[in-house]
Amino acid sequence: MAASEGRSSGKAAAGAMGVTEAEILRRKEFLEFSDEDVERLSSIGDLSKEYADPVIESFYAHLLSFEEMAAFFSGPNVIEHVKQKQKEYFLGLTAGDFGEAYVENRLSIGAVHERMGVPLEAYLGMYSFYLRTVAARLNEDLENDPGRATEVFQSLMKLVFFDIGLAIDTYVFQRDSLLEQQMDAETRREKQAAEQALAASEERFRQLLANVPDAIVRLRLTPELVFEYVSTAIETISGYTPEELYAQPEIVFSLTVRSISSTTDSIGAV
Repeated sequence: MAASEGRSSGKAAAGAMGVTEAEILRRKEFLEFSDEDVERLSSIGDLSKEYADPVIESFYAHLLSFEEMAAFFSGPNVIEHVKQKQKEYFLGLTAGDFGEAYVENRLSIGAVHERMGVPLEAYLGMYSFYLRTVAARLNEDLENDPGRATEVFQSLMKLVFFDIGLAIDTYVFQRDSLLEQQMDAETRREKQAAEQALAASEERFRQLLANVPDAIVRLRLTPELVFEYVSTAIETISGYTPEELYAQPEIVFSLTVRSISSTTDSIGAV
């Protein structure tokens, strides 16, 4: 189940980051990682199984000797879980399958370490430790064939640098995604605050106009006749409620005629 979830998250990350099959091939070509390299690494598969545990134990003993690093692995069973994952990673270096599934697994592991807050320097330090330790083991186990030991190590170094590229991409992508989420959240907060301020300002404006004895209206003529605002005083002056004017804006024309007639009558009376 966990492996399936890891593959799923790695696949999603690969899609989001644009690490396609073509991109994987391009990176391998740039590193000159060929079928011969795959064969060399596969040839020491059994050898890597023999020293996987000692290498992992040595690495975490080194890592945990630094207090600031040990803090990231203080939870119950965390260190054992991480060791197991690193063992799987280590054995994967000589498994012979370095396609999409391999890449998705590397991206998933990198994303987990980034979410844990493990500094990139520590994550990259792991690769340095592996290279140095494996080099010593190869020289020891292949002392009668130093040429082969060198070739295998060079193949391993190509693959490790391939992984380092993926690790850096993962950290950058995760940090950029987090920054984007934070910016989106801040934008939403600012928009909400602005909307609340605008609503409060409009309410204060309505209350102010409601207490003005004169009728105040805002009328839009185009593209259609619409009352955008009508103060409550209009009912006292015209006999029409704001709601009636909103519903039947053409009433404005009868209001104008009444106003003119009233003015004319007043002049005549004088």
